[in-house]
Amino acid sequence: MTISYEWRFDTIEVSTASDPEDAAQVLHWRLIATDDADGVSSDVYGSVTLGSPDPDDFIEFDDITNANCVDWTVAAMTGDVTEDSLKAALAAQIIAQRNPPRVSKRPSGWSR
Repeated sequence: MTISYEWRFDTIEVSTASDPEDAAQVLHWRLIATDDADGVSSDVYGSVTLGSPDPDDFIEFDDITNANCVDWTVAAMTGDVTEDSLKAALAAQIIAQRNPPRVSKRPSGWSR
């Protein structure tokens, strides 16, 4: 099973302060996993709060790339949450979609 992963950033909350203007403060992200063979997919959503921008390494808002956001998101993860743990959980969800651990059933004699 080959899975492709895609990071998406639907919203970036920015500072309303004037110094620096439009500094990224909160990233709302989604990591999507898709099985290349059949298109079965799963995703996870979250957000991270960024620290104060480094004036020597500041990126203007319109120059922020998806790769910048991925780097910042991964760097801001804490505890047991890592990029690898998210990817492993998404892969497990895809497997569970194909082979559900449980399904809903009713005995045939029961009325609705």
